[in-house]
Formats: sequence, C-alpha cells, structure tokens
Amino acid sequence: MQSLPDPTDRDIQRLITRDYEPAEAPLAAAILSRCRPSVSNAPVRRVCAAVLRLADGDLKRLEDYVSVALTDYRDVLLWAEFTTPGAAESGDRNRENRRAAFQSYWQWFHRA
Repeated sequence: MQSLPDPTDRDIQRLITRDYEPAEAPLAAAILSRCRPSVSNAPVRRVCAAVLRLADGDLKRLEDYVSVALTDYRDVLLWAEFTTPGAAESGDRNRENRRAAFQSYWQWFHRA
C-alpha cells in the first residue's frame, strides 16, 4: 500500500486554490494560517491538509475544523485520513474500510 502524502506548503496552496473560489481563497488561507497546534511535533502541513479535506470548500467548516485541530490535531487526522463517511460514527474499523478511506484520501489529495 502507498504511504500518505507528505504535504508541502505548495500542496496546501494548491488545495486552497482548488477547493475555494478565487474570492474566498485569501480568507481560507488566513483561517488556515491559524492552524498551528501547540504540540511541538505536530505535523502542521498534514493537519492543514486534513482540515481542508474535512472543510470541503466551506469557510464555516474550515473555521470549525481549525478549532478542532487546535484542541487535538489527531482528531482531524483520523477523520480525514483514516475513516470513510459514517465509519467513525458506526465504530467500523475493519481493514477494508481503512483501505477505502486511504484510497479516498489519496484521490482527494491528488485531484486536479
């Protein structure tokens, strides 16, 4: 199986530009710039990518998920990278669903 993408600053900018309208992109970038978990070893760009995936182009959701990430960044990583919609709520943790979640994340990250 492939490994998770290791986002660069350029990737984060690409995701913002791709997922937000041109008029909203600067505000999305400003909101995302607050996403700096206080834990020194937090994978900041990976957390930012997870927040962008969960927000799905919605500025309000972006603000909400940045707040979650500041409380415990591991939550947004889990939700964005390792679960499929509804899986977290149902407690479904089987291997097939994890593989599907990974594929979904990979495709989202590399989408043009």
